[in-house]
Amino acid sequence: MNRVLRVLAAVSFSMAAVGAAQAQTATANFTVSANVQGACIVAATDLAFGNYLANAGTPTDSTSTVTVTCTTGTGYGVGISGGATGRSMTGPGGALLTYGMFNEAGRTTAFSVTGATGNGVGQAYTVFGRVPALQFVPVGNYTETVTVNVNY
Repeated sequence: MNRVLRVLAAVSFSMAAVGAAQAQTATANFTVSANVQGACIVAATDLAFGNYLANAGTPTDSTSTVTVTCTTGTGYGVGISGGATGRSMTGPGGALLTYGMFNEAGRTTAFSVTGATGNGVGQAYTVFGRVPALQFVPVGNYTETVTVNVNY
């Protein structure tokens, strides 16, 4: 019986050694690549002036925010389709209420962004809107849809 155990142990050891000797590894390398293209997305909040009183004698001001997110290093500019000043909202019977959009709180420079560079994070730009005073137009709601363009 002792001898049978020794034979079984020897056979087991030999089989383990043969199995270990037969295990080998082959390797290969490969390249992973991508070509990242410049890309941007844009979002904007509404420019809501609220109630407008023509006889207030002062302009009605409001702000909006345009947020641009571009891939890092991508140069871009932002503009308003049709221009940022000399615009009109349309109201009852086709009546027009003029307004403009500007870069700064003083509302002297038409809104635009030039020479900006993306950093992979949203960059926010304030649009300063103004409806000039003394526009005695028909009562009602006035609206216009504005398109923001990001050129990159």
